[in-house]
Amino acid sequence: MSRAFTNEDADVGEVMIPPRAPLPPGAINYVTPFGRQLLEDEQAALDAEKAALSSGDKQNHDRIRQLTIINGKLRLLGERLSSARVIEPATQPTEEVRFGARVRVAFLDGPMEGKEQDIRIVGVDESGHTPERIAFTAPIARALTGARVGHTVKLAPEHGNRSFRIVGISYDDA
Repeated sequence: MSRAFTNEDADVGEVMIPPRAPLPPGAINYVTPFGRQLLEDEQAALDAEKAALSSGDKQNHDRIRQLTIINGKLRLLGERLSSARVIEPATQPTEEVRFGARVRVAFLDGPMEGKEQDIRIVGVDESGHTPERIAFTAPIARALTGARVGHTVKLAPEHGNRSFRIVGISYDDA
C-alpha cells in the first residue's frame, strides 16, 4: 500500500481499501467511452480530495488515515485505467448483441413475464450506474452476447432459470 504524503512514523492502524468490481482472471477490461469518462472523473475527484487533505496537520491520524485510503483507491483506479480498453459501441455489428449494446428484451416467464426492459452491456466499473447497465461479465450479459433479434435466451437455473426474447438491439450513445 502506498504511504505517499503521510508521516511514515505515524501508526494509522489497519486500513481497508475497498476493492473494485472484480474482473474474471484473464478478462480484458472493456469500457465504453462513458465508462472511461466515469473512471477519469473518479480519479479527478480523488486527486482533489487528496490535495485538500495534503495541506492539513501532518500529525492528524484521521487525516493520515484518509490520505492512506485515497492513495490506495488511486492505485487501484490507476491499475483499472491503465488496463481499460475502450470499445466504441457504434463500431459493433448491429445485427447481434455485443459489448456496448442496448438490448430490448421481453420476459417470457417469471414475475416480469410479458414486460420489456432495456439492458445495456457495459464495463464492470460502469455497471449499476443506472439500473439498465449490466457488466459484460454478468450471467445475463454473457447469455445475450452473440444473440440476434428474435432469438430466445435462457439463463441457467443457478442464475434464475429465466427466458428472454430479444426484441431490439441498438448501439446508441452510451
